[in-house]
Amino acid sequence: MTLNDDAFFHILAEPIRRRILVLLLDLDELTVTQIHQAVEEPQPKVSRYLGMMRECKIVNTRQEGLHVFYRINEQMPIWAAQVLRKAALANEQRRAEDVARLQNRLNA
Repeated sequence: MTLNDDAFFHILAEPIRRRILVLLLDLDELTVTQIHQAVEEPQPKVSRYLGMMRECKIVNTRQEGLHVFYRINEQMPIWAAQVLRKAALANEQRRAEDVARLQNRLNA
């Protein structure tokens, strides 16, 4: 798989997009609604960001009925996957808050 490094780093440059990718890295597969609830950003914004990530081949989608699930592209180059893992470690507190927020919403 070829990944444009400029596009990849452009996506990582925005904090909300980074948070979305970290969530997907942690939780494997999420819908737009779940992501929007976790990061507390408007759904249209989250959808737009996911579209950018899909265009750059950073995420893949899977449709199940009316729901579209997003996940990190497993064919991503090793260097890009390593950068994502490092980004996940860079802000552990924010990451834990996002995951906890989503889990609270799922359990409600």
